[in-house]
Amino acid sequence: RGREITLVLEGCFSDADGTYFPGDYLVKEPGEIHKPIATQDHECLCLSVVEAPVKLTGFVGKLLNPFLSFKPA
Repeated sequence: RGREITLVLEGCFSDADGTYFPGDYLVKEPGEIHKPIATQDHECLCLSVVEAPVKLTGFVGKLLNPFLSFKPA
């Protein structure tokens, strides 16, 4: 729905495009699907900024999406 910018603060995660470590950032444009997965041997702490509400996919997403309908400033 909007751009998503994520900065890895601690640990690491991966997605379809690669693996990200502390200090790495990525930008996802509207319509891009992003399925981050924390690596098994590390916890991951990230800061994400979004321009519009996040839309989760899958079964759990259908349950949680109604609660994510906030309006960013």
